[in-house]
Amino acid sequence: MRAVDVINNDLVDAQTDLRSLTKDAESAQKQLAEWRKEFDTADDVFMELGEMSKRIKDLTADIEKLPDLPGGYGSAEAFIQEVESLDREKRDLSQDVSTKKIEKANLEKDAPDVSSEELKKMLEEAESKFVRIRKEADTLDRVRGRTQSLLDSLDANTYSGLEKSFMSWLQVMAGSRFGEIEMDGDLPSTFSTDDGRPLTYSLLSHGTKDIVALAWRFALAEHFLQDQSGFIILDDPMVDMDPERRALASKAIEAFAGKHQVLLMTCHPEHGEMFGDQALLEVQ
Repeated sequence: MRAVDVINNDLVDAQTDLRSLTKDAESAQKQLAEWRKEFDTADDVFMELGEMSKRIKDLTADIEKLPDLPGGYGSAEAFIQEVESLDREKRDLSQDVSTKKIEKANLEKDAPDVSSEELKKMLEEAESKFVRIRKEADTLDRVRGRTQSLLDSLDANTYSGLEKSFMSWLQVMAGSRFGEIEMDGDLPSTFSTDDGRPLTYSLLSHGTKDIVALAWRFALAEHFLQDQSGFIILDDPMVDMDPERRALASKAIEAFAGKHQVLLMTCHPEHGEMFGDQALLEVQ
């Protein structure tokens, strides 16, 4: 015969199990009610399950047909993350392109009214002119160095004679524009105009600077050659002169050519025509 305490314990356990089963039954009844609301009959549930099973099989078949992952990816998740990263990078680059297009439009709005071809031609012309001027400057610098070494050995009277010769040739080409000149060592530095205004060499126009250079060459040539035979070579000496200065310079060249031989080279046919019937040699 079982003891009362054992029977009481079994009774308590049974009551606990009953309550749990009652709760599970209520939950199942609630789930059944929801399914009845969603599906009219059990047959409808089975049909829905059949359709879901078919969709699962179809999706499984489609997955099996998909190509393998590219090399370097251990899983589909890693591949998807890489694709998403590339997609974000693409969007960022598209935004950068849009920003650059706006910047380009703003730059083009403020651009000069000349084409890139015209700007390129202007640059080429400026570079060509720079090269020519630099060659002339190098030549003048060598002449200056040679002149300085020679003048160091000359006395004051000889130097005054060179200055006087330079001034006479300058007046031939510049008329009475300059009355006096001041020398800085062995080179003219300041030119006094006919109204008394002093002009430094740097303030002279390109054409006037060419006249000064030509007069200085003639003065040096006369000093070094004197009564001896010799010649002087001039490379396009009138290219930066205006028509009036060019006419006076051509007369000065002809006058110097009456004493010493002059070899004049020019790329401008009209400059050569200014010397009339003088000996001309055209180089193709």
